Amino acid sequence: IIKIMKSFVLYLLFISYVLSSSASSSSSFVPSPPVWPKEFSCMLFNQIHTTTPRVALWFYDQGLNSERIDYEPTQYRGLESEYLLYNKNKAYHLHWTNDGVECRYSTLNHTIFDPDFSNFHYIGKTIIDYFVTYHWQNPQSQPMEIKDFFVKLNGEPKYLTFIGHDGKQINRKFEEFDKGPQDPSIFDIPA
Repeated sequence: IIKIMKSFVLYLLFISYVLSSSASSSSSFVPSPPVWPKEFSCMLFNQIHTTTPRVALWFYDQGLNSERIDYEPTQYRGLESEYLLYNKNKAYHLHWTNDGVECRYSTLNHTIFDPDFSNFHYIGKTIIDYFVTYHWQNPQSQPMEIKDFFVKLNGEPKYLTFIGHDGKQINRKFEEFDKGPQDPSIFDIPA
């Protein structure tokens, strides 16, 4: 019985050595820095200063220099859409009510969202909604810059956080991500 116990202890030591050496070799792995996709559509869970995220559909196309975000109706609000048309330097805000559609517009004072990840540091792997992701962090993030960025192993965005102009954290979670060019008619303002 002593031989069996010695063999078992040696086996456990061997297994712990193998596990620790594979863990230390995988901890030195650093994936390629993330790249922001040039065109996509996705479902977005957008949490801005509230405890309940708002669900939205986000259409994004750098080639068309346009973004559109459609927010789900809530108990107190109807359907809302934002059209950000950078070629025209205009942002259109549409709000559907029982009485019709209200449209407001403003001048854009920035370019299309295109984050630069060159300053980001690789933190490690984590799991978000059952997906293994790479966690990247910007140690010197300023307001309205991404602070934390999580990408799936295939490079698709999964989650990001940034700090708003008021210093509060904004969270965005990506679902049903569809990479590819968008139909230009998606960015036409309804008549």
